[in-house]
Amino acid sequence: MLKFCELNSRIKNNSSSFSMIRNPRNFLKDWKRGIFKTAKMRSYSPALTAEVAKQLDIEFDQLFSTETVYDQLDDRISKTREKKKSLLMVLTMPTIPLHNNAAELAARAKVRKRDVSLQTVTDKGTKANDTFMTIVQTAKKLGVSAYDYIFDRVSNKFEMLSLAQLIREKSALKDEGVST
Repeated sequence: MLKFCELNSRIKNNSSSFSMIRNPRNFLKDWKRGIFKTAKMRSYSPALTAEVAKQLDIEFDQLFSTETVYDQLDDRISKTREKKKSLLMVLTMPTIPLHNNAAELAARAKVRKRDVSLQTVTDKGTKANDTFMTIVQTAKKLGVSAYDYIFDRVSNKFEMLSLAQLIREKSALKDEGVST
């Protein structure tokens, strides 16, 4: 994408190295239009029809079969085309998230805790820390107060459902098609 921006910048500055394309500005505008048109996938819905999925697949093929006279741009286009299966997987499996923010945030919480705590001294301490972080992050994902959950377990009240039970219930709701 950086090279694409660089190309855009050179074209805007009327760089003479782009004289091989008759109208580089139009080429770039058409290319951008194609990318943003194909970006309709970003606003997909789980009710994506087979017809719309097929149309997006065709548009992807059209956009990423473009050949230019610029080797670096052609290389980027080719590399993106090679990733078509994984990029368009959302068309066949619309429940796949379009980002990995949840995984990134979970990893970030652990790293922040590790940096603040300056590691643990023993293996037992590491295991206890990992268990605690897992409980806190799982409770957070399920919308449960980690403090209340841990207090419920430590005080032997067991008034709250276990995190495992909450996960099973949430999973069953997803299987039934109910959004949570």
